[in-house]
Amino acid sequence: PISNTAWTLADMTKDETILVDLDLNFGTAALSLNLDPKQSIGDALLDSERLDSTLVERFLMEHDEYLSVMSTQGTLKEVYRPTTETIERLIDLARQMASYVVVDVPRQWSDWISNLLVLSDDVVITAAPDLSNLRDAKMLVDWMRSRRGEQANVRLVLNKLDASKKTQLSVKDFQESLRLAPIGALPFEPQIFGQLSNNGQVFGEGARSHKASAVFRQLATALGGRQSERGAGTGAGGGNSALLVWLKKL
Repeated sequence: PISNTAWTLADMTKDETILVDLDLNFGTAALSLNLDPKQSIGDALLDSERLDSTLVERFLMEHDEYLSVMSTQGTLKEVYRPTTETIERLIDLARQMASYVVVDVPRQWSDWISNLLVLSDDVVITAAPDLSNLRDAKMLVDWMRSRRGEQANVRLVLNKLDASKKTQLSVKDFQESLRLAPIGALPFEPQIFGQLSNNGQVFGEGARSHKASAVFRQLATALGGRQSERGAGTGAGGGNSALLVWLKKL
């Protein structure tokens, strides 16, 4: 969902958008967009002293006129342990370069991830409709509200809906437990998702008329529509860019 939403956001707004995949060893943003990074984004984070706009530009891959990506080619050569300060510096530089910065964070918990969530303009939780996903989503929503109050900009996207109709939890279950209505629900259709993934395409490129494509436009509208509400000095970058952080529990 992250790559599709980032592409759709860039395509709809015609604004510069940067997708940052912070799954430093196993990230798939480049694969999903048919890009071939020559070096991992993790390498840019090894030395905070040399992290500047010139270095960030070296690691950016241009997908099209509006969307650029920082990701990994997949590597086990390094065990990356970025500091909170280095991640914040990276995001700060990215926000100076684009109107939207979409960050994909791995399924783990660390100081730099929790700090990034607090600095973000919007946090999007992607959850499948089962009990473990509901538990984890509730933990994250409660944690965000404890740090940023009841008005914390936490969004929920349900994924793989109807994969198991007899056992799945309902949208109502999530809404009542989290006190949060999903801003989108993606159907379980492995054939079309798998085909596009193998082709390195997003729905807007390979299946624009599919119903899932309409969901991604809905997500992009919900997230991009807040841009006009933001004033100077928001978030980590101190500029007028939007920082959207995605948490996956698949």
